[in-house]
Amino acid sequence: VLLQKDLNVIYDWANKNLMKFNENKFEQMSHGEAKNIKIEPYKTQSGNEIKIGETVRDLGVIANNNLLFREHIDNIVTSSKIMSGVLLRTFSTRQEEPMMRMFNSYIKSKLEYCSLVWSPWHQNEINKLERIQKIFTSKNIWVGPTRLPPKTQKIKLI
Repeated sequence: VLLQKDLNVIYDWANKNLMKFNENKFEQMSHGEAKNIKIEPYKTQSGNEIKIGETVRDLGVIANNNLLFREHIDNIVTSSKIMSGVLLRTFSTRQEEPMMRMFNSYIKSKLEYCSLVWSPWHQNEINKLERIQKIFTSKNIWVGPTRLPPKTQKIKLI
């Protein structure tokens, strides 16, 4: 009830300042486990109920109701793998400078976006993110079709 009163005050302020909210973007989320607590949906200015969600996306960062960012990390890992594949298929060069420039521009920027907010602390999430860089750099140690990469020479695979 108190939050609905606060929302009504904000709606009044918006009306006085000739502003409108996009009610389609309203989301309600309760954090933590709410056992034995009845969660009542709040209402928008037009009287529609604000939808209750388990995850919320804000500024491109996805968080769930326990403030865990697993879905966000999975999304950026997947999109980074896709972009890595696109870059490796599209460009035939494997020279360090252009490949690292593309990595920093197209992949690393995606991996680091808002990382202060969703900074991973589970080791498996950290490993997922680091694996992207390891895979991309391992594909780029080939200088040409006849030269073997140093790792392959050391362990004598070929």
